Amino acid sequence: MVSWDYRPWKPSEIALLGTAPDAVIAQKLNRRPSSVNNQRQVMRIAKFDNRCRPYTGEEDQLLGTVSDKEIARRFGRTEAGVRHRRYTLRIPTFNPRFRVWRAEERALLGKFPDEEVARRLGRSVSAVLSYRHVLRIGTFKPAASHKIVKMKPWSNRELALLRSLSEIEVSRRTGRTLNAVKTRRYKSGIPLAKPTRLSWTLEEESLLGKLPDVEVAARLKRSLVAVLTRRYRLGRRDPSSRRGWTKAEYDLLGTAPDREIAQRLGRKVEAVNACRSRLRIPNWNSHKTVA
Repeated sequence: MVSWDYRPWKPSEIALLGTAPDAVIAQKLNRRPSSVNNQRQVMRIAKFDNRCRPYTGEEDQLLGTVSDKEIARRFGRTEAGVRHRRYTLRIPTFNPRFRVWRAEERALLGKFPDEEVARRLGRSVSAVLSYRHVLRIGTFKPAASHKIVKMKPWSNRELALLRSLSEIEVSRRTGRTLNAVKTRRYKSGIPLAKPTRLSWTLEEESLLGKLPDVEVAARLKRSLVAVLTRRYRLGRRDPSSRRGWTKAEYDLLGTAPDREIAQRLGRKVEAVNACRSRLRIPNWNSHKTVA
């Protein structure tokens, strides 16, 4: 049987020499690797160098989305070569803790204000600003030759949102920038949707010192810091803080489990246990065992 290696070489087969390793070419043409190697040397075609071949669009798009080592393994390149290509394209290294910037996202940098890009992509303004600096893209500057686009007038519905919602929420619902929302609110004289309450009513102050600060803050919808500060200024103690023991409370110690005594007295189990131990009153369980 005549070996396939003795077949004459076609021009289409010769064109493949040097475009891939000899073993790969041999497998495609159903020839021996030694035959492919000999024919390549006869034609004076250089050996395929995997490190010098140009990068394809598929390879460039993958840079930064996975580790350099993984890209080198997939495409048969050296890790150093992949790293150098990524540095040349100014693509940051892969970090699984952060979202990778896609090509369509990078295309927005510098074409719109950073706030607008952040709103569109759902990223922080600082992240957009930092990545724009990494890519050495200048800040957004509308060209003087561009036609000035007249801003869309504010509708009555949008003005109503300014009076009832925060500026960030109005920006999200209307699709306007945060700066545009702030400017419109200032020009219209519309106060913030949730102004800070500074004054306290007598009814609100009556709760201070009678209920725990946490409960007062929840009832009045104020911050815990505001409640705590106001109570200090009035010179009132927090009812949930440490308080003295009465004779009736001492008499209950040891007559029931500490947890039950704590529930009756509105104290912590640890406080009941510590007071009983300090007075050398036996535990209810030990007293029951002796009986």
